[in-house]
Amino acid sequence: MRIGALLLGALAAIGLQILPAAAQERFEVSLIRTIDGDTARFRVDGVDTRVRFLAVDAPEMGFRRSGGRIVQDPAAYEAGATEATRFVDRMLRNAQVIELEIDPARPGEDRFGRLRAWVWADGVLVQEGLVRHGHAEIILLNRRMLHHDRLRAAESGVRN
Repeated sequence: MRIGALLLGALAAIGLQILPAAAQERFEVSLIRTIDGDTARFRVDGVDTRVRFLAVDAPEMGFRRSGGRIVQDPAAYEAGATEATRFVDRMLRNAQVIELEIDPARPGEDRFGRLRAWVWADGVLVQEGLVRHGHAEIILLNRRMLHHDRLRAAESGVRN
């Protein structure tokens, strides 16, 4: 478990986007802060790491970058953002074990420098819960991704 996180940190430090098989396992992290329904900050081997939850899009809380800082922007707030953020925050804060899982089909960081990962709270896939409870939509999901079928099943449960 620790080896996967160490490899992840080393690869991120040198900017590599492709992870070896050993880094594709789940590795334990601790929550620093929930940003919104699809982004959080975790401590990964002692490093504060921003993580973008793979394959889901939750409403935005209304933040933007300004002069290298993150500032609140009420005009950017989207309906449902508070509920999605609270849902994720409850899942993560109440979890005894939080794990990240890097998907070989979508490794590395997004355009904002956030690590892309599947997020697990006590063995429950956070993205699946977000979709099942109507707090997020599926985005950028393809059949090669690890949890494609789980998310599609959660999505069809919301529609029925």
